[in-house]
Amino acid sequence: MYSFLKAQVTFEYLLISLIVVVLLSLSLVALFHISRSASRNMDILLFDYSAKELHNTMEEMCVMGNGNSRAVYLNKPLQIDFKDSYSVYAIVFTDSQLKLSVSKKSTCALAFLHADLSGKVIVENEKGKIVLR
Repeated sequence: MYSFLKAQVTFEYLLISLIVVVLLSLSLVALFHISRSASRNMDILLFDYSAKELHNTMEEMCVMGNGNSRAVYLNKPLQIDFKDSYSVYAIVFTDSQLKLSVSKKSTCALAFLHADLSGKVIVENEKGKIVLR
């Protein structure tokens, strides 16, 4: 009689242990998805910040006039495309890794059509056109 009760208790502990392991596994999977989502959201925020910072600096150099320059530090690599449509200038900032793009209007023309930028970028106004180095 005691061996049957002993087996019953062992089975119950085994069942409880199995439930705990399953709950821990589900928690780890949920934690992994939360971590991945937070990392992507952080990358999106860094892309948005870099694009806005570069655009604002470009506009500032445009307004300040010929010969002015300023350095900008980009947190994320950016691809930039310039589009000129009937004197309406548009700059498209793209992050190919995140598959995101942001389009901004520009006051000045740019001296390039496409650029891949990262790290320190010097924004300069040369005769009314914005140059990035």
